[in-house]
Amino acid sequence: MPAQGTGQYANIRVLVTDASNHNTLAIVRSLGKRGFKVDCAMAYTKRWRQGFPFATVSKYCGRRHFYRDPRISCEAFIEDLVSIVSAGNYDVLLPVGASTALPVSAYREQLAPHVHIPFPDFETVSRAYDKAETWQAAQEIGVPTPITYLPTSLEDARILASTIEYPVVLKARKGSSAWGVSYAANADEVLKTYESAMAWTAAPSRETLAFDWSSPMMQEYIPGATYDVCLIADRGKVLTALTQERLKTLPVSGGGGIVNITNDLPELRDLAVRLAEHLGWHGVAQVEFRRDVRDGVFKLIEFNPKFWGTIALAISAGIDFPFYACQLALGEKIEPARNYVIGRVYRWTFPQEIAALFESERRWTYLKNMLSIRGKDVQTDFDVHDLRPFFAQLCRTACIIAGRLAGRTRTHSLDT
Repeated sequence: MPAQGTGQYANIRVLVTDASNHNTLAIVRSLGKRGFKVDCAMAYTKRWRQGFPFATVSKYCGRRHFYRDPRISCEAFIEDLVSIVSAGNYDVLLPVGASTALPVSAYREQLAPHVHIPFPDFETVSRAYDKAETWQAAQEIGVPTPITYLPTSLEDARILASTIEYPVVLKARKGSSAWGVSYAANADEVLKTYESAMAWTAAPSRETLAFDWSSPMMQEYIPGATYDVCLIADRGKVLTALTQERLKTLPVSGGGGIVNITNDLPELRDLAVRLAEHLGWHGVAQVEFRRDVRDGVFKLIEFNPKFWGTIALAISAGIDFPFYACQLALGEKIEPARNYVIGRVYRWTFPQEIAALFESERRWTYLKNMLSIRGKDVQTDFDVHDLRPFFAQLCRTACIIAGRLAGRTRTHSLDT
């Protein structure tokens, strides 16, 4: 494949945000191998709370930029981003994490004169990202969902807590990965969560574009495996989609996939396509479902209106979503692959599986299971032609192990 800055896209500059997110590395590699000039940016934090920026040490990453943390100030973040894209003459901006994608959509009028962004208007993004709004959209078109309650006060929550069946899932209406998700086995745990939500709401200077814990949803817990539909749409028309199952997650109780496998589930794909087109979606998205073991029905969990954490699997299986997103941004005709490798397993061992190992209550069983995953169609993000990110991941893994052995607090999500 061509090196960065060669071939058909040699003059196309792409800026990718959230350099410390593990999926950013996959995006940078995908575009760099196709010849794009790819640069990375990330939030500057004194304590490196976002972890190590693996993507910045990839040979496919050119320049590195910093912006002020959007979780503290969206306005400051956008000011920095406008400065970066205008000075760097970028053609495409790809926001990766929720904390960047939401502000970019909200302030796109300030960015649009300088760079192309393959995401829809803020109203569409907000509706898709708000779990209560997505649930309502699914109800409108008959996509199955868990039984859902939307209490608006502590008193509402108290009344519901005395009548509903347990366990239940309590979710922030706006949140990413495992942030804002908790489980309650009884009424006392429900009320404790809502009291925490009230304290969160009362705290000053909370950034609520990407995270909002003020009115948690209450949903029936769906027992069963988690499945995803990964897709890209052009102004409300889905162009291609891939289905996958999460074999392991971080946190282990339910979260982002760290071992996934592709499959071919037309029924599941149809549900996600219907929802995405009903929302008028534009760009990439991941739609999460659980297959209820009680009735075998796929039930909507959330609509993830951005690049998802396991995008490396889709790229490896033959659907290059980052490339299609750039084509979409540039106004090019897209001819996406519709067929992909079925049964491909992708695992993120360093540091995700190691972190999950230390979180598991049955570590030896988990370790045996880790060692049993092998075969010719098992892929990882180890790239013999791009080794520096791997060594950085090993260092990060060593830090996690040292922290666990020292008895520090668990890290439930390695991305922000």
